[in-house]
Amino acid sequence: QKLKTLSDGGEYQGELGDLTVRVSLDKEAGTLTISDREGSFPGMQESRKFNIVIIRDGETSTYTEEL
Repeated sequence: QKLKTLSDGGEYQGELGDLTVRVSLDKEAGTLTISDREGSFPGMQESRKFNIVIIRDGETSTYTEEL
């Protein structure tokens, strides 16, 4: 649900402090793009893990990307 919200909005800000991660979904090309992080805040983790689940025609594929 959160990833759908991220991709619909094209950008996710606020909840993570002074940090921007851009998420874009190109339905025609079938691609999801997650940008490099921009910004920082005190106590920020060195990396953040994205778990991406794709459901197509009843089949599920899971990908994990650490940024």
